[in-house]
Parts: sequence; structure tokens; C-alpha cells
Amino acid sequence: MSNSKQYSLDIDNEKQTIQGVFIPDKTMFQQIRGAVQATHLDGWEPSSDDIKKLKADAMNPDPKELARLKAIWEQRNE
Repeated sequence: MSNSKQYSLDIDNEKQTIQGVFIPDKTMFQQIRGAVQATHLDGWEPSSDDIKKLKADAMNPDPKELARLKAIWEQRNE
């Protein structure tokens, strides 16, 4: 989403924050950072609420979504 304000992607590797949201697990921070940076290049402008949702989803993944993704990867590897 594009806002009328100037947008800036704020990532602080030392503090492990993205858009001001602290991600305590270093591996999780790196994974979320990579996904955010890749989609940011495609035009996504994540807010702190978006990052909070990504963090919550990473900390408590939906079992149905995990099963769906596993099935996709298994099909690709056949």
C-alpha cells in the first residue's frame, strides 16, 4: 500500500527490528527480513502492523497452511 507520506523500509540488524518491530529469535529475524526485502523489491511497503502479523504467523504457524506448503514441495520434488 502506498501512503501519501514518504515510505522507508527500516531494518536494524543490530537491534533485530523491522519497521520498529523487535524479533527476538535471530534466525526468525533473518528469515522474515529476507522475505520482507524480496517482496519490498516487488513494491510492497510493509507497515509495522504487517511485520507484527508476519512475526505472529512465524511464531504460531497455521497447521493447515504448513500441510498445504508441504504438499506443494513434495509435488515439486517428485
